[in-house]
Amino acid sequence: MYAQIGFVLNGWISDNDLRAVADVIRIACTAAPRGEVLRALALMRSSTIARPSAETDTVLILAAYADELDEFPGDAVLAAIRAWPRNNKFWPALAELIETIGPFWEQRRWLAEAIRQYRRPPTPTARA
Repeated sequence: MYAQIGFVLNGWISDNDLRAVADVIRIACTAAPRGEVLRALALMRSSTIARPSAETDTVLILAAYADELDEFPGDAVLAAIRAWPRNNKFWPALAELIETIGPFWEQRRWLAEAIRQYRRPPTPTARA
């Protein structure tokens, strides 16, 4: 058994490749549009058992969840929200939902950090 704790980039990577990978990671870490998250949360709310609340309270709950989930990759957030009712009967605590997003987010975060910390190895000098 193992646990991944990050990435280390070694070897030579061109500036163009490094920029391209950084761009892909940046896009992969972009939040989903708020409207999509709110719609997915509302559907999850109607598909799970939740504590009864007034309509205004429900709107505030969905908005609070959407605010907190805005810092995570949009595709991971939407996948977690959409999968929740298939695997659980009850409305999740925010921490439970974030826990399901965690594995997707950690790998992207680690790769982004490895790219930020990358230092090109020195070029070998020619010998006469």
